[in-house]
Amino acid sequence: MRKTSILLIAFLISAAAYAQTGTIITCESINNIRHTCWTDVHNGVALSRQLSSNACIRGQSWGTTRKGNGVWVDRGCRGQFLVGALSSAGLGTRQTFLCESTDGRRHACAADTAYGVQLARQISKKSCNLGSDWGFDQNGIWVNHGCRAEFVVGATPAVEPMTSSTRPTVVCESLKGGRTLCNADTSLGVSLLRQISDKACIRGENWNYDNQGIWVDHGCRAEFLLNSSQ
Repeated sequence: MRKTSILLIAFLISAAAYAQTGTIITCESINNIRHTCWTDVHNGVALSRQLSSNACIRGQSWGTTRKGNGVWVDRGCRGQFLVGALSSAGLGTRQTFLCESTDGRRHACAADTAYGVQLARQISKKSCNLGSDWGFDQNGIWVNHGCRAEFVVGATPAVEPMTSSTRPTVVCESLKGGRTLCNADTSLGVSLLRQISDKACIRGENWNYDNQGIWVDHGCRAEFLLNSSQ
């Protein structure tokens, strides 16, 4: 009977550990106060999504406890964290967060841009064109002229600031509101460089890309920047 109980306890512990693999948890520093969210992080943890306007930078405003039994956040960092073997294997390193020019003026959002930045979803009616309405440097991402968008940080090593002179570009146009596929090498990712149409180009709604190229729809006309290893 005792042996059965021991085996049952071991099974439950293993099941709990397995269930936690790849688990998303939310941890928040309210009023800039340090807070610890207790969870087993021995198999790795990565920031999946930044929820706060304050930057979540590992080692500065978030990290893990010495005993490996929790994630701590500080300095107003609020985020969703991927806990488990997936994060230690290198997945979940892409971070998504919101940056907004709410008053039409330039606004900077602190972020770790060492591994590149892509515009994931435009929220504003105002265009978000790389180089004029948004961009990034070693300190973070900036937005201007009413651009409001979600950005993805991470995945590939950063290079010099993206410009049409250093990266290949593709103009793709949805004429008469129809869907158009533009052949392109998208293996390293795509960013919206310059919106040409009056219609807002919003990734996932009227433009996106796959292994065949870039597609646009519903009147989106824009110039796209192809990421490159060069």
